[in-house]
Amino acid sequence: MDDPATDLGGAGFGLMFYNARWYDPVLGRFNQPDTLIPEQTQGTQAWDRFAYTNNNPVKFSDPTGHCAAPGLSIICGVAIGYVAGALVSYTRQVVANVKENGWSASAFTEVDANDIAASAIVGGIAGGLIGSGVGASAGAAMIASSAGTGMAVSALGYTVAAGDDYETSEMVGSAIIGGVAGALSGGVSNILKTPLPLNNRLPINDSGVWFAKASLNGLINGGANAAQMAIYGDPKESVGVGVLGGYIGFGLDLLGADVPVTSFVRSFTGEYFMNEGTDCDGKRDFDVC
Repeated sequence: MDDPATDLGGAGFGLMFYNARWYDPVLGRFNQPDTLIPEQTQGTQAWDRFAYTNNNPVKFSDPTGHCAAPGLSIICGVAIGYVAGALVSYTRQVVANVKENGWSASAFTEVDANDIAASAIVGGIAGGLIGSGVGASAGAAMIASSAGTGMAVSALGYTVAAGDDYETSEMVGSAIIGGVAGALSGGVSNILKTPLPLNNRLPINDSGVWFAKASLNGLINGGANAAQMAIYGDPKESVGVGVLGGYIGFGLDLLGADVPVTSFVRSFTGEYFMNEGTDCDGKRDFDVC
């Protein structure tokens, strides 16, 4: 059966999802080749791109799907996240430069190094959290992974939605809020995937548990959107935007969406409504001039 401790574990087919790839416990191998070849940490065995943990699952674990060496999964996650974060920031700035001044060499060189560094740090922290599941308990691994995922995807959602209103500090704040929300959602999912103390016969797919999980995730995402609006927008409108985030979290959870999808949509819509609420006095609110 699927491993309930891994994301998307209830999708069926008897596979386990390790954030980057699906693993077949019957074959003892991944179903997809690794996108990385970490020869420096895993030696020549890294070239067997379908192998799990250098073909030594007794000694190693690999919750990221990319790094099997003990303790190096965090380093691997930090490195991947750092590069990805830097690329997102650099790409955003190049696109903005081209949009404003057309294609030129300066479009690729006139970029804010501080924003690239901030985005890289956010990505590195998120990647480290995702990779920190090595040696951790199933619950701790899920919470850490969900926190890292929520952090990274919320930052991406903000970046996509912000457009010309992008601010480095707001991106970092959105990432922190998303990380907290992701960790809470991971904790909820872990608790409700295990037998409840009052009734250890309650099935995991019970409709009451399903509804409770969606409701709790709705509250978590509603609180995240409200915090985002209160800090970076108009506090008077934080309740309304928070309710929107709550409905998003509740609805997507009922549809079976996981933390990455929910975090992105919540962060994107929160920032979008803050942008749409900017009126003629230049403040992010919904007051009519």
